[in-house]
Amino acid sequence: MENVILVGISWQKGMAAVESRHWDYSPKWLKLETYKTGNADNYLSFIQNDVFNYVEKNYRTAPNNRTYFGFSMGGLFGTHVLLTQPKTFNNYILGSPYLTNELAERYQFDNSLPLKNKNLKVNVFLSYGELERGYGRNIESFIANLRNENYESLILEKEIIKSAGHIKSFPETVVRAMYWLSNIAEK
Repeated sequence: MENVILVGISWQKGMAAVESRHWDYSPKWLKLETYKTGNADNYLSFIQNDVFNYVEKNYRTAPNNRTYFGFSMGGLFGTHVLLTQPKTFNNYILGSPYLTNELAERYQFDNSLPLKNKNLKVNVFLSYGELERGYGRNIESFIANLRNENYESLILEKEIIKSAGHIKSFPETVVRAMYWLSNIAEK
């Protein structure tokens, strides 16, 4: 695999990690009883403007070869970015994305989504644990919607992590996604 620059973004100061994740990774229309939600668009702007600029100013980068990796709520955020501003990253690794029934319904494909561009080159790796009840069904529906759109340049890989629930699928997702990413880089 080529040299990579791994960028991790911590949670917001003054917020617990779980609160920050729900706030920053969720679209404005998602409402949860337990956490404040809805800052995904602002968080994406922060990444595009502050994080990308900082990394590109301080390191030798390949801005045309960015990869996003998110798990659970981070997978939801990646799904949101993929569907609303897909050119932000070339590769999307979405592990067990938090796709509730409401979210699966919201992310229906219509002409208003930027991903409607049939020639957009995007690579997507989606995974979830075999024992994830509910989310697996919604993730499968999302994958079917992506495939039904017949994107000419979309490379889509799905992995179901055997005998794993939500948390236990994380390590295997990382390993399989890195293998997938190294194969994508060779093409």
